[in-house]
Amino acid sequence: MFCSGCGTSLIWHAEVRKHGGNPLPGLHLKPLSLVDEQVTGLEILRILAPAGWELRGGDCWQVSSPGRLAAVAFQIVNPHGLEAFEALPEMSFAWNGNLFSGLLEPAGRNCFGAQVQKPVDARTALEAFVLPAYRGDVEELDILGYEPLPDLPRLVRAEALLTPDGTAEGGKVRMRYARQGNLCEEELYGIVEVFRALNPGMFRVTEADFWFINHLFSLRAEAGKLDAAGDLFATMFSSFWLNPNWYAAARTLTQLLIQKPASDLPSIAGLRRLLAKAPGRLREEYLRNWYARQEAYEEISPGRPRSIRPLEGFIDPYCGEVIVLPRGYRVAWANPAGEFVLSGELNFIPEGEWTRMERVEAA
Repeated sequence: MFCSGCGTSLIWHAEVRKHGGNPLPGLHLKPLSLVDEQVTGLEILRILAPAGWELRGGDCWQVSSPGRLAAVAFQIVNPHGLEAFEALPEMSFAWNGNLFSGLLEPAGRNCFGAQVQKPVDARTALEAFVLPAYRGDVEELDILGYEPLPDLPRLVRAEALLTPDGTAEGGKVRMRYARQGNLCEEELYGIVEVFRALNPGMFRVTEADFWFINHLFSLRAEAGKLDAAGDLFATMFSSFWLNPNWYAAARTLTQLLIQKPASDLPSIAGLRRLLAKAPGRLREEYLRNWYARQEAYEEISPGRPRSIRPLEGFIDPYCGEVIVLPRGYRVAWANPAGEFVLSGELNFIPEGEWTRMERVEAA
């Protein structure tokens, strides 16, 4: 069953059902998978979500913008309510400190898929660029506040943290607006990553900035219920897994297309053929770089990044890993399919092939 108020699945215990009692509070989480059916045929990502929630959207290959070739965007929504977890495409920018660059490439112009703009702080980026682009069509938008999140770049393993001249700043904007006749609240998270390069010039050395507003995701619920759904959204955030093989394939295609003139960009079918002919060493190099970065992240921040808020940890008996799950439940169960059931009833036992999970210290 689904709670009409918050969309949480409710677990019925056999004894309770037999005596006509109320459902015991519980939660059933299932893995959702997004597969790239356009180009690579590979799984892109996997994420935990409440049973019954739907994954909508997917990868979007933008052949006309080689610099942003693969822009992954999706929603996981509760079909019985307003709750949603959404990932938004990154926004890319470029800026050259050369005195004459503003004449050649004025601000706002698109240059190889990147908008010409001077780097800004996280708050300005979210409010001045992201909201107009992705929430410009909502009704009665009211910004309730902004909060800096200095730990967010580390949690999402921002690449700029590993770059000597790179910077990364995180933050979130909270807003309220009308949606389908209902008032809802949303928190929009994001990071501004800046990569700097020095260019020797005729008169002086200038700085070129390539910067991105990325790791954009949002959490939405009915007004007044967003905080109550926080642990559930944090669990979804923590469970996110990106397939390194798909990442390597996407970076390979990006590298090949950047070298092509705009008049010679292929179609989606052309991307498939281009990937099939791509040198295997190029994809292997990006894959090695992926794992090298993961090792580097472990050195600067040991342990897997968990979530945007504290959760409880349970050991998955099938893979031996610690899984972070919402707080407040007395017992948790796992099955071989990667699903989890949590219940507020200590004696609850789900039907089927389930193994009880051992609780560990809070994650």
